[in-house]
Amino acid sequence: MARCQFMLLAAAIAVFAFAASPTSALIEGPGVYYGFELPEPFYNYWNYTSDVKHMAEAMVKNDFATAAQIYTKGKNNRRNETHMRTMEEGAVRNRSGENFFDMYSAFFNSITYLKDLVDPPLYGNGSFAGACCGERAAAVEIYNRLWLVMYAQHEVDAGVRIPAADEATHGFAVVASPVDMADNYWEWISRYSAKACLRPMRDPITRERFAATMIAYRNGFSAMFDALNVDTPAAGAIAAAYKALYDQVTVQFMQVLLVEAKLTVFSPAKDANACNKACLRPAHKAAVDAAWKALGPLVARSNAKSSIAAVTKLLATFPGKRWKVAQQKQLKLHVSRIAVSLGIDFKSQVYKCAV
Repeated sequence: MARCQFMLLAAAIAVFAFAASPTSALIEGPGVYYGFELPEPFYNYWNYTSDVKHMAEAMVKNDFATAAQIYTKGKNNRRNETHMRTMEEGAVRNRSGENFFDMYSAFFNSITYLKDLVDPPLYGNGSFAGACCGERAAAVEIYNRLWLVMYAQHEVDAGVRIPAADEATHGFAVVASPVDMADNYWEWISRYSAKACLRPMRDPITRERFAATMIAYRNGFSAMFDALNVDTPAAGAIAAAYKALYDQVTVQFMQVLLVEAKLTVFSPAKDANACNKACLRPAHKAAVDAAWKALGPLVARSNAKSSIAAVTKLLATFPGKRWKVAQQKQLKLHVSRIAVSLGIDFKSQVYKCAV
């Protein structure tokens, strides 16, 4: 894989940049991040992670006004001296003709599906009118992570349309930001993967241990780069790379859904924060619901329609503060059937916990 090169010197430079200062200014690139070579700084893609982080920090303080300000006006990502890049701008842009956008906008019957999802919890209206801080923050967090996936996939789709292999590099930069690295999408999913009772896998490229789904996700970006980095891109290679990317996003949000579902029952008070301590289990249930909505277009690829309907019914039938283990088992069963129908090995790739 051309882009999955482990270059020791470049990686050392990148690590030194982090050690030198907690600020992002010293991260100059190029570098190898999670085994993927980024040839230059990608602040326009990296800095969205900082916006997601700062929104979360505001919401923990029940300061949704500041979170909304970051979402609509931006904070960390400046296009030029007069224009700030914002998440809301990305959430309402019509990207018709791009595969991922078309799949999601058709499923939700809206070209502003991301804004439609995030606005109710962010502003406390619609289905989130009267919801507690924890429920709102949990849903916004899930949808912000979906936003990062959307933007990463937009870059990939642009690369296929042009065609231009480097667009796949931009896509990976969005989900693997070295700026505020602990809060980037890679690390966020890796924490869920650990809670799904799955051991990190040793990456054959870096020899480091990472969540298996993130290694496979990175390999999907790399496969797309390789598919496009030829004089005449082959449709079969592009389709295989698309499937790898879509399957891993499916795995990732399945892990989020199942881990959050378990936390509706087994959620220790010590893990609460100022925002969700008064509604800890409902907050986890809000995350479950948001993860299932994020999965909607992806699981619609499955022929396990009865299991999709069963999950939807389970989530609607048991909206209370605390699910019972019986519902956890039913949810796990139907999610596993959906995974298998997509060619995903549920036990080894998605979830290995008892419930």
